Amino acid sequence: MAVKPRTIFISCFFNLAARNILATDFFAILASKKNLRIVLLVPAKSAEFFRREFGSRNVLVESVEFRFLSRISLILHLLSWHLLSTQSKKIHKLTQLGKDGNYLRYAGASWLAWCGRWPLVRRLFRVLDYRLAPRGGFDHLFKLYQPDLVLATDMQDLRVQELGDTTLIR
Repeated sequence: MAVKPRTIFISCFFNLAARNILATDFFAILASKKNLRIVLLVPAKSAEFFRREFGSRNVLVESVEFRFLSRISLILHLLSWHLLSTQSKKIHKLTQLGKDGNYLRYAGASWLAWCGRWPLVRRLFRVLDYRLAPRGGFDHLFKLYQPDLVLATDMQDLRVQELGDTTLIR
Protein backbone atom coordinates (compact mmCIF):
# COMPACT_ATOMS: atom_id res chain seq x y z
CA MET A 1 0.00 0.00 0.00
CA ALA A 2 1.43 3.38 -1.02
CA VAL A 3 1.99 5.95 1.71
CA LYS A 4 0.46 9.35 1.06
CA PRO A 5 3.27 11.90 0.69
CA ARG A 6 3.51 14.75 3.16
CA THR A 7 2.79 18.12 1.61
CA ILE A 8 4.51 21.45 2.30
CA PHE A 9 3.29 24.79 0.99
CA ILE A 10 6.07 27.34 0.50
CA SER A 11 5.05 30.88 -0.37
CA CYS A 12 7.25 32.67 -2.89
CA PHE A 13 5.41 35.94 -3.40
CA PHE A 14 8.57 37.97 -2.94
CA ASN A 15 11.60 37.37 -5.19
CA LEU A 16 14.01 37.02 -2.28
CA ALA A 17 12.24 33.80 -1.23
CA ALA A 18 13.69 32.13 -4.32
CA ARG A 19 17.19 33.18 -3.34
CA ASN A 20 16.91 32.72 0.42
CA ILE A 21 15.06 29.40 0.43
CA LEU A 22 14.79 27.74 -2.96
CA ALA A 23 18.41 28.28 -4.03
CA THR A 24 19.80 26.57 -0.92
CA ASP A 25 20.95 23.13 0.10
CA PHE A 26 17.97 23.02 2.47
CA PHE A 27 15.51 23.13 -0.42
CA ALA A 28 17.55 20.65 -2.47
CA ILE A 29 17.40 18.19 0.44
CA LEU A 30 13.64 18.69 0.81
CA ALA A 31 13.07 18.32 -2.93
CA SER A 32 15.03 15.05 -2.99
CA LYS A 33 12.70 13.37 -0.47
CA LYS A 34 10.46 10.93 -2.34
CA ASN A 35 7.74 10.93 0.33
CA LEU A 36 7.47 14.73 0.30
CA ARG A 37 5.44 16.92 -2.06
CA ILE A 38 6.35 20.61 -2.16
CA VAL A 39 3.88 23.13 -3.53
CA LEU A 40 5.35 26.53 -4.34
CA LEU A 41 2.78 29.33 -4.22
CA VAL A 42 4.00 32.02 -6.62
CA PRO A 43 2.71 35.14 -8.39
CA ALA A 44 0.99 34.24 -11.67
CA LYS A 45 3.40 36.44 -13.62
CA SER A 46 6.38 34.39 -12.33
CA ALA A 47 4.89 30.90 -12.49
CA GLU A 48 6.75 29.78 -15.62
CA PHE A 49 10.08 30.87 -14.16
CA PHE A 50 9.45 28.86 -10.98
CA ARG A 51 8.30 25.81 -12.94
CA ARG A 52 11.41 25.95 -15.13
CA GLU A 53 13.89 26.60 -12.30
CA PHE A 54 12.46 24.57 -9.41
CA GLY A 55 9.67 22.33 -10.68
CA SER A 56 10.12 18.56 -10.60
CA ARG A 57 8.15 15.38 -10.00
CA ASN A 58 7.52 16.32 -6.37
CA VAL A 59 7.89 20.12 -6.59
CA LEU A 60 4.68 21.63 -7.97
CA VAL A 61 4.06 25.28 -8.76
CA GLU A 62 0.69 26.95 -8.18
CA SER A 63 0.16 30.46 -9.50
CA VAL A 64 -1.69 33.08 -7.47
CA GLU A 65 -3.26 36.11 -9.13
CA PHE A 66 -2.33 39.54 -7.76
CA ARG A 67 -5.21 41.41 -6.12
CA PHE A 68 -4.95 44.78 -4.44
CA LEU A 69 -5.87 44.90 -0.77
CA SER A 70 -9.45 45.82 0.03
CA ARG A 71 -9.87 48.98 2.11
CA ILE A 72 -10.47 47.04 5.34
CA SER A 73 -7.51 44.75 4.65
CA LEU A 74 -5.27 47.76 4.05
CA ILE A 75 -6.34 49.33 7.37
CA LEU A 76 -5.75 46.05 9.24
CA HIS A 77 -2.42 45.57 7.48
CA LEU A 78 -1.18 49.05 8.40
CA LEU A 79 -2.47 48.77 11.94
CA SER A 80 -0.75 45.42 12.48
CA TRP A 81 2.48 46.87 11.09
CA HIS A 82 2.35 49.86 13.45
CA LEU A 83 1.39 47.79 16.51
CA LEU A 84 4.73 45.98 16.31
CA SER A 85 7.00 47.13 19.10
CA THR A 86 10.49 46.02 18.16
CA GLN A 87 13.91 47.63 18.06
CA SER A 88 14.04 47.39 14.26
CA LYS A 89 10.66 49.14 14.00
CA LYS A 90 11.96 51.91 16.29
CA ILE A 91 14.98 52.37 14.00
CA HIS A 92 12.65 52.41 10.98
CA LYS A 93 10.50 55.15 12.57
CA LEU A 94 13.57 57.23 13.47
CA THR A 95 14.93 56.85 9.93
CA GLN A 96 11.60 58.00 8.51
CA LEU A 97 11.57 60.95 10.93
CA GLY A 98 15.06 61.92 9.73
CA LYS A 99 13.84 61.84 6.13
CA ASP A 100 10.58 63.75 6.41
CA GLY A 101 10.74 65.55 9.78
CA ASN A 102 7.10 64.57 10.41
CA TYR A 103 6.97 64.51 14.21
CA LEU A 104 3.21 63.94 14.25
CA ARG A 105 3.58 60.71 12.23
CA TYR A 106 6.47 59.63 14.45
CA ALA A 107 4.48 60.30 17.64
CA GLY A 108 1.42 58.45 16.30
CA ALA A 109 3.46 55.44 15.17
CA SER A 110 5.34 55.37 18.50
CA TRP A 111 2.06 55.52 20.43
CA LEU A 112 0.64 52.61 18.41
CA ALA A 113 3.82 50.58 19.01
CA TRP A 114 3.53 51.33 22.74
CA CYS A 115 -0.10 50.16 22.69
CA GLY A 116 0.93 47.02 20.80
CA ARG A 117 3.06 45.93 23.74
CA TRP A 118 -0.09 45.25 25.79
CA PRO A 119 -1.57 41.73 25.54
CA LEU A 120 -5.14 43.06 25.70
CA VAL A 121 -4.53 45.31 22.67
CA ARG A 122 -3.00 42.42 20.72
CA ARG A 123 -5.95 40.17 21.59
CA LEU A 124 -8.44 42.86 20.57
CA PHE A 125 -6.63 43.39 17.28
CA ARG A 126 -6.63 39.65 16.55
CA VAL A 127 -10.39 39.49 17.18
CA LEU A 128 -10.96 42.45 14.84
CA ASP A 129 -8.68 40.92 12.23
CA TYR A 130 -10.45 37.57 12.48
CA ARG A 131 -13.91 39.14 12.15
CA LEU A 132 -13.18 41.80 9.52
CA ALA A 133 -10.49 40.44 7.21
CA PRO A 134 -11.72 38.85 3.98
CA ARG A 135 -11.54 35.07 3.86
CA GLY A 136 -10.71 32.66 1.11
CA GLY A 137 -8.31 33.01 -1.75
CA PHE A 138 -6.37 29.87 -0.91
CA ASP A 139 -9.25 27.57 0.03
CA HIS A 140 -9.15 25.63 -3.23
CA LEU A 141 -5.43 24.92 -2.77
CA PHE A 142 -5.92 23.74 0.82
CA LYS A 143 -8.72 21.42 -0.31
CA LEU A 144 -6.69 20.12 -3.24
CA TYR A 145 -3.39 19.47 -1.46
CA GLN A 146 -4.27 19.29 2.28
CA PRO A 147 -0.82 20.53 3.35
CA ASP A 148 0.86 19.20 6.48
CA LEU A 149 2.99 22.33 6.81
CA VAL A 150 2.79 25.91 5.52
CA LEU A 151 5.97 27.95 5.24
CA ALA A 152 5.13 31.64 4.89
CA THR A 153 8.29 33.44 3.85
CA ASP A 154 7.33 37.11 4.20
CA MET A 155 4.93 37.84 7.06
CA GLN A 156 5.87 41.53 7.01
CA ASP A 157 4.95 41.87 3.36
CA LEU A 158 4.56 45.61 2.78
CA ARG A 159 3.10 45.31 -0.70
CA VAL A 160 -0.61 45.94 -1.04
CA GLN A 161 -1.49 42.43 -2.15
CA GLU A 162 -4.63 40.68 -0.92
CA LEU A 163 -3.38 37.15 -1.53
CA GLY A 164 -0.07 37.25 0.31
CA ASP A 165 1.45 35.51 3.29
CA THR A 166 -0.87 36.97 5.93
CA THR A 167 -3.94 35.81 4.00
CA LEU A 168 -2.33 32.40 3.50
CA ILE A 169 -1.73 31.98 7.22
CA ARG A 170 -5.22 33.22 8.12
